[in-house]
Amino acid sequence: MSVNSEKHPELVTIMGFIDDPDTMEFENLGLHLATCNACRNKAAELTELQSNLKSSDFIHQHIRYELTENKQKIPQIDEQQLEQYLNGNTDSSQRREITEQLQNDVPSLKAALHFVSHQSAMQRKLTVNESKIYTETQNTKSRHKSLKFSAIIKKYFTLSLPAWLLIPASGFASVLLLMVVNVQFQTVDQHINIASYQDNAVLEYRKKAAQPGIGFFSNARKKTVNFKNITITMGDNNTLMLNWPTIKQVSSYTIRLNKVTAAGSVLLKEKTVKNNSVNFRNIKLDKQRRYQWILTGETSTNEIFYATGGFVRH
Repeated sequence: MSVNSEKHPELVTIMGFIDDPDTMEFENLGLHLATCNACRNKAAELTELQSNLKSSDFIHQHIRYELTENKQKIPQIDEQQLEQYLNGNTDSSQRREITEQLQNDVPSLKAALHFVSHQSAMQRKLTVNESKIYTETQNTKSRHKSLKFSAIIKKYFTLSLPAWLLIPASGFASVLLLMVVNVQFQTVDQHINIASYQDNAVLEYRKKAAQPGIGFFSNARKKTVNFKNITITMGDNNTLMLNWPTIKQVSSYTIRLNKVTAAGSVLLKEKTVKNNSVNFRNIKLDKQRRYQWILTGETSTNEIFYATGGFVRH
């Protein structure tokens, strides 16, 4: 599958990628998700479902259910409604109702999972008994894509998508899909791919003496210019190299490198340089992790400038 392929992967393929993103089978899927809003939204919906179900109460309920001798039949689930839920086409009220049903009703959950992994073969209403589904979910060692989904069931949805796939549409998706700035994939000898992006491809200025408004800059006091063509590559000895266009009337630049986590940004490196490039040596980048760069400095005309962007190691 090429990066710009119009062919979208099936849900079970996306779930397989979540299970094991480093598998050669999914080598190009991560790049497809970086440029395909529809598939990334599906991946986000599946991750949300995982997050909602990842609780000790659910696990305990599941264990109690498996130990009981009572054979309960799975209640019927509306296939169309479930598909709309997974594709993000339900309103907030419907989403809350379905989520609560899947959280509190193990048979309904299993029916939903069975539908997703066997979508093409399911009838309009699901009436499969619980024992049959449970047997199928134990075959987690198989490499078949639908059974890779079962492996995730067995893990009680403790896995999550790489953070870079969940960049909000107002940032990552709008930048990529509306072509505000191009995604750049640079391959080096170590087979490390870097996908770089900018949520807002501009350089912002404000007078040093001006008091900022809400946030870093006040709209009334700032000015912006286009700021693109930032290149990010990975060289020998784990050296990360950043290069950006020269900014006029600047004697030095300060570049900060942050690691983006669920708890917030963590500062990894910071350097002040005179030229419009910087090397960070001996830096280890986690796969599928988002990183942020922040470029700041001061001009000879007493203005402070600011630009930011990010990248992901694939």
